[in-house]
Amino acid sequence: MKKFLFLAICFVSLFNNLQAQSSEEVWEAAQQYALANLNEDYELLLDFTYPQVIEQAGGREAYKKVLLQLNEIQKNRGMSLSDFIIKEPIDKVKAGDEWHIIVPYQSVTKVKGGRLTTENTLIAVATEGRSKWYFVETASLTERNLNKVLPQWNNTLILPYKKAPVFKED
Repeated sequence: MKKFLFLAICFVSLFNNLQAQSSEEVWEAAQQYALANLNEDYELLLDFTYPQVIEQAGGREAYKKVLLQLNEIQKNRGMSLSDFIIKEPIDKVKAGDEWHIIVPYQSVTKVKGGRLTTENTLIAVATEGRSKWYFVETASLTERNLNKVLPQWNNTLILPYKKAPVFKED
């Protein structure tokens, strides 16, 4: 009986350690993703973007062009990203041979006359071996179109409700 109890405790401990390790790995990858956004490092940003998203955009160069165009539009409007804060991952599920984790974040954009704060989420995705975490922005996703971007999405996770951006005057 003591051996069984010892094995059970070891198993639970190992499982909890693996859970904590994957959350830490996701958080670290998300921090790099945030820095790539802040530094306008599109090559690194593309490295962390879920490959299906890039493929649907017409490939790496086409997606990079879209990112550059969006950035140019924002700059022309007097907007610039000033902060990208990753919060603790909140939900995790295995879907097919992938892991999906909801990662909340807050972005702060300087705009004319103030700052615009937005709360949103990323979906972190890794395959069975979890050698690399990729991210999917959920700003334009809904439960209806999510399967087009993440074919293995199994509707177990629920995306948090979208919140309106908050403007704070300087």
